[in-house]
Amino acid sequence: MNSPRSVSSGNSSPSSCSEASSSCSSPSCCDHAFASTSSTQSRSKELSVRARKPKRVHGGKRRSFTVKRRGHPRQALHKLAARKVKKASRSSYLDIEFEREILKEMKQVKALQAKTRALEEAGREMELQISSLDQRLRSFKETVYQRQAVISTVITSIVLSQQRSTGFEYEFERYV
Repeated sequence: MNSPRSVSSGNSSPSSCSEASSSCSSPSCCDHAFASTSSTQSRSKELSVRARKPKRVHGGKRRSFTVKRRGHPRQALHKLAARKVKKASRSSYLDIEFEREILKEMKQVKALQAKTRALEEAGREMELQISSLDQRLRSFKETVYQRQAVISTVITSIVLSQQRSTGFEYEFERYV
């Protein structure tokens, strides 16, 4: 490879595109054809193809976050809309959890209301039973008082009849 087209060792680039294109597979590789600098490849002095470094955006100057735009304005709007949808889905998820908790509590309240209604009905039934028992007790007391009155009148009549027959007076306070 001692032809005039060969590239000398070092970091020098080919002098013309025709020199680089003769060793490259396509003519577009002329832009990024460099001589290899590694010690193993310096002996063969062949050209190798390397990828280009990416260009710096805005010449290496830093721009503020608000000014920086990626893509087209419509894409930015779509991104903003997607963010809003994401936030809304998060908040709606929280709202759904809150609604679920409220529904659970409402179910518990309804169950407690049903229990209180059942207890109130049972209390009413007990009151009715107590009132009927009170009426029975009153009637029983009345019958007891009536029978006691009958018994006392019978006793007084017996005592009076015995007094007449024997002439001895008994004290009525014992029997009455």
